[in-house]
Amino acid sequence: MTSTLPTVPSARPYGTREIQERIPLMRPLLPLQTVECILDRRADELLELIEAGRLAWAFDIAAAPGSGRREIRVWRGSVLDYLRGYALGDADQDQVLDSILPHHRPEIRGPELERTLSCSGVHIACLARSRALHVVCQAGRGPNGFLRISRASVVDFLADRRLQ
Repeated sequence: MTSTLPTVPSARPYGTREIQERIPLMRPLLPLQTVECILDRRADELLELIEAGRLAWAFDIAAAPGSGRREIRVWRGSVLDYLRGYALGDADQDQVLDSILPHHRPEIRGPELERTLSCSGVHIACLARSRALHVVCQAGRGPNGFLRISRASVVDFLADRRLQ
């Protein structure tokens, strides 16, 4: 006896609203693996798109620049623009960075920065230890403790780590 598998609906182009609903809103910077799934492309194809400016705003947030393992994050707006069929390479850097870090507070809490950069608290601590991010203070200790990071240092970090 053979069983039949349910048919998969044919792929159809999504409207802008449907696209935006599928991309996490709380994560302005998406890991490359997430972008692979959204765009249905391999990592090497995405790197070519980044180098060609088709995914204009990508960053390497690795703990050490030039380290063997890259930690690439792509700005959500670049992914949306690619899906819409145009690139946003000429966007103003301040505008993009403000959309990544929309709150104009002088400090960013570590857990908030983890969500923003789509990384772990351990990674944030490594960036702080390497002085890539400036720690204003540490609030508490243990599992409920967190770092307060200077917003200006995050802006500088992302500007320095942009891939082009």
